[in-house]
Amino acid sequence: MNAITIPTPATIGFDYSLLDTDVADEARATAERIRRRQSTAITMVGHELIRIKAKMEHGTFGKWIAAALDMTPRSAENYMNAARWMEGKNETVSLLPPTLVYALASPSAPEAVVNEVLANVEAGTKLATKDVKEKIATAIEAERKAAIEVKKTSEQRAKEKKASESRQQREARRQAEDQREKEKQEREEQARVDRLQPLVGRIVAAIEPRDLAALNRVFADGFGADWQSQQTFKHLFRAAAAEALA
Repeated sequence: MNAITIPTPATIGFDYSLLDTDVADEARATAERIRRRQSTAITMVGHELIRIKAKMEHGTFGKWIAAALDMTPRSAENYMNAARWMEGKNETVSLLPPTLVYALASPSAPEAVVNEVLANVEAGTKLATKDVKEKIATAIEAERKAAIEVKKTSEQRAKEKKASESRQQREARRQAEDQREKEKQEREEQARVDRLQPLVGRIVAAIEPRDLAALNRVFADGFGADWQSQQTFKHLFRAAAAEALA
């Protein structure tokens, strides 16, 4: 992560060189006392709001802060978030400007940015609230875009998985249809065998052994593979059978 830009004295804080030395020292001390009191006040108000909100029914708290405190819901959230966030923090944090505390305490503030700011604060670096807010906003936008990319990737994977499943389903259906057709043909062939086998048995039993041997030789010579010969044999057989039955 890129380091936060450290503002120059000309862009942040007050130029105490404008004051006499004694006045400048007193002004610095006064500013620190006020910041501490602001921090204490924020924490106290935040905890008071958290406590009373927990005792109110849903929807009542917003009406109460508006009527009793002339406070907006956002202001109340700032106080409560700040109170929670400042718990356990070192004393240096209490010197931060309220607006910076609110920005850092926001649930939407990226943890990495918050930790970076705190590290700078603990190192004694003065930070402009505007710069920190911009840093937080940039990080939030980056996280938002990253989340969108993750969602797109997830959706694309889901589409690819669905397409793959569709191809697999089509292939499975084709294989199932081929198998059904194969089984159908096998059943039909078995039905023909079952129907013709008794007739073939009777015909063979009725043919003289000498004629049966001759017929076998005809088939052995390749008669079965000669379609024209098959048709001729079929024609002659049907004619002879009709004459015999006449």
